[in-house]
Amino acid sequence: MENSRILFLFVFVTFIVAQPNKVTQIQIVGNETTKDYIIRREIQHPVSQPLDSALASADRDRIDNLGIFSHVSWEVIPQGNSEAILRYLVVESWMYLPAILPIYGEEYGWIFSWGLIVSNFRGRNQTLSMGGEFGGRSAYGLEYSDPWIFGDHISLSVSIGKNFWAHPFLPVEMSIQSAEVTVGRYFGYKLKTYAGMEFEEQSLSDGALFRTVSPQIRTMYDTRDVYADPSRGIAISQFLQWDVNVLSEGRNRFFWEHSYSAYQTLVSGKKRLVGGANISGRFMFGDGEHHIWKKYVGGAESIRGWTSPDTTNFIEDQFRFGVHTLTTSVELRQTVIPRHSTRLGTDFGLTAVGFVDIGVADETVSGLLKKKPLLGFGIGLRFPIAILQTLRFDYGWGWRDGQWTGSALHFSIGHKF
Repeated sequence: MENSRILFLFVFVTFIVAQPNKVTQIQIVGNETTKDYIIRREIQHPVSQPLDSALASADRDRIDNLGIFSHVSWEVIPQGNSEAILRYLVVESWMYLPAILPIYGEEYGWIFSWGLIVSNFRGRNQTLSMGGEFGGRSAYGLEYSDPWIFGDHISLSVSIGKNFWAHPFLPVEMSIQSAEVTVGRYFGYKLKTYAGMEFEEQSLSDGALFRTVSPQIRTMYDTRDVYADPSRGIAISQFLQWDVNVLSEGRNRFFWEHSYSAYQTLVSGKKRLVGGANISGRFMFGDGEHHIWKKYVGGAESIRGWTSPDTTNFIEDQFRFGVHTLTTSVELRQTVIPRHSTRLGTDFGLTAVGFVDIGVADETVSGLLKKKPLLGFGIGLRFPIAILQTLRFDYGWGWRDGQWTGSALHFSIGHKF
């Protein structure tokens, strides 16, 4: 009998102690520029309910995905009587990124960029960018975006600009001026839809001229925890564009771009190991007579270990080109230095990556399955950075048809997938 009383008392005390605190207030600390409502609309944890740590962590991820904070965390402040304050702590990243710097791109060589990116414009998570570039490519433009301009996740983006450059693998000079308007809508936090219209004129030095009106639709199913550096979840993207040529009949084109990505933490902790895989494709149907509609495989955004092609490659390596492309990539991402905020408001961290890329291009969809693919193997480093999210350096070795084809160093912004 005595043992039964002791057991009952133990269970009763454990039950009382284990009860989560009821959240009576939600606080936000650290936002000096960002308006409170920009953060609060991402918080789904209810007040006057027991603390749900899983929901608080999901709120943290949603706030981080705004892309305007270098660090986001949450904590519980007990208040007695089983009550508590749920507090979200944020560290704002740089708001202004002036750009007067040289940038090297695989397709165009050295480019000198000038301008200004204003992230979190007016403290409302809006982005305003203006500027241009000269060198291997010349351009100027203006872009404005608001991911939640009204209603429930109704977004708007507007851009206008002009570009001049020598085509990377064709012996022609190009001039493109365009204007684009896109409106988006979230359905929950996983399904995202966007519809837009682009007006574009492409003028080529060989006399070709294309003026198009292009309706666009993009849908995305996204369960990633953190967009900038996911540790779990999937992302499925579909993009459809119809180019209606306003100069003549029968010169329309239809584009379908699709991407499927999955991420999983293999070793958890601050220095986690994450595995990721992606399959991407681009198909074009309609008038593809001019070579400018062709794409290629190889380069930082395709098959690493292969350099971006030039006019010589277009003549000698036709296996790399086509109006249809299909690629797949697998990566292992090992956190070496966890991402954190510095006293200067910048991000710092380091991730080491190992990757394998496979891809093929062809003039027909059926031909994609018959060609010998390009392969790339290599290693890379990732550095978090304010506004741009991630600086990426990759070094890879190419392989095709039983032979090593060389190596290449790649630099880019953001993860490949």
